Amino acid sequence: MQTFNKLPNYTRLQYSLNSINGWYYQTENSNPGFNHLPAELKTAPAMQPFLRQQGAKEIIKGRQKEHKQFFTGLRSTEFENLFTGDNRTDRPSLILFDFSEDKTCLRVIYINGCKVFPKRLKTLIADFKRLLDE
Repeated sequence: MQTFNKLPNYTRLQYSLNSINGWYYQTENSNPGFNHLPAELKTAPAMQPFLRQQGAKEIIKGRQKEHKQFFTGLRSTEFENLFTGDNRTDRPSLILFDFSEDKTCLRVIYINGCKVFPKRLKTLIADFKRLLDE
C-alpha cells in the first residue's frame, strides 16, 4: 500500500462521552492550548441537505464561547467508526473523528491547512488510522 512520505502537521485530541448528557468532553491529556476545536462535542443527525449530499448522515457540533458554533458533517471512510470532517473558519482543514466501538471515547486528529486531492485522501486517512491504532 502506498503511504505518505511525511505526514502533515496535526494535533491529536481525546474526548470521553458523558452518558448522561450525550456530550463528549476533552480529556486532560489533550492539548489544552489548541482552540480550533471546542472542549465539548456532540453528535446529531444531519438535517441540512448539502451535508447529506456530501455523504454525512450525522454532524458533530460544539459549544464555543468566543467564536460561532463549530459543526461539521461526519463523512464515512473505509474504516468502521472513522469519519472525516472539515473546518472552514480559518483555512481548509481536515479532521478525522475516530469513535471507539462502544462510542464512549473519541479520538480526533486535526490537520490544519490541509487540502488533499481525493486520490490521495484515502492514503492519508489510512496512514493516520495506523497512527491512531498504535
